[in-house]
Order: sequence, then structure tokens, then C-alpha cells
Amino acid sequence: MSYEYYQDDGQHMVRVQTFGLLIAAKYLIKLFIYSPLIFTAIAITNSIGDKDEFKSFKGLFVIFLITCILYLLVYFLKGLLIGLKTKGNFFWIPLFLFCIAFTCVLPVYLAFEPVGKLVMYMSKTQKPDELLQWVISLTIGYLVYFQYKFMTNIAPKWAFPFYVAGFDIAFGNGASESHAKSNAII
Repeated sequence: MSYEYYQDDGQHMVRVQTFGLLIAAKYLIKLFIYSPLIFTAIAITNSIGDKDEFKSFKGLFVIFLITCILYLLVYFLKGLLIGLKTKGNFFWIPLFLFCIAFTCVLPVYLAFEPVGKLVMYMSKTQKPDELLQWVISLTIGYLVYFQYKFMTNIAPKWAFPFYVAGFDIAFGNGASESHAKSNAII
């Protein structure tokens, strides 16, 4: 067992606060990555009922439930996409573009303005460098894409049955189970 000794309580407090900030940053990044699913869930929730009715824990639960369903739908579409691509059907291309547009465009849009302000602040000019702003924003979009990896035959464990269902629809019943089983992320 190891013990950590601090010169004073200030060192300990800085370490605890830094750890807390890192955890908060991790969850903010995840929230940012899943923002298209969350915003779509909010739009669906607002369209199906009284808006005042969903301003409670019930509303948060419904938004969370719809976000999870959308997440599973994205992995179903990914399985369908991988299956169509493997089979040689070119319908995978518009499906791929739809998945990219749905999951990656909103985070790029949300990041574009703050990135511009950050670039302007860092360069101490009145106008942000537009090329750098676009490069950083598109890099953020690529990082969001990297979370889903639409061209890779993998899926998270809890979304894996939906991924396999999409793969099965592309190939026909049962053809993909042995192929896809080895590619689940634990």
C-alpha cells in the first residue's frame, strides 16, 4: 500500500480539484459527442407531448430513453452498412453519408463558433483565422466519427445485438452471426 504525503493541504486540494476537473471534462466531451442523439431526442420529446409535462424527471427519463434508442438505431444502421458493404451492395454509400451527417455534423457546427473565438483570442486579432477554425472544427468532427468508426466491423457490447440485426438484414437470416460475434467490444 502506498501513501502520498503532501507538504500542505493546498497540494492535496489542487490534486483533488484537478482530478475533479478531468472527470468533468471527460463527461462534457461524451455529452458533446452524443449531442446529435440528445438534441434529436429533445426534438422528438417536444413533438410528442405537452412541453410543460416534460420539464421534470419524467421528461429527462424520456429524453434519456429516446437517446438510448437512437444510439442503438445508429449501431443497427452501422451493422446494415457494414453488411451491405461486405456484400457489395452500393446502397452502403448513402447510408454511410446519412450516418456521418447525423452523428458528426452537429458537433462540428456547435464547435465552429467557440473555436473561432478561441483562435481569435489566442492570436490576439480582431478576426479569427478561418482556415485554422475550419481545420480545428473538422478535426473535432473526425474525433466524433472516431467514436462510432462506421467503416470498422465492431460495436459496443450492449449495442451489439442491434448491430448484428442490421448485419443479418443485409445478408439474410443468420449469415452474419459467426462473422460478427468475434468483433464485439467488451
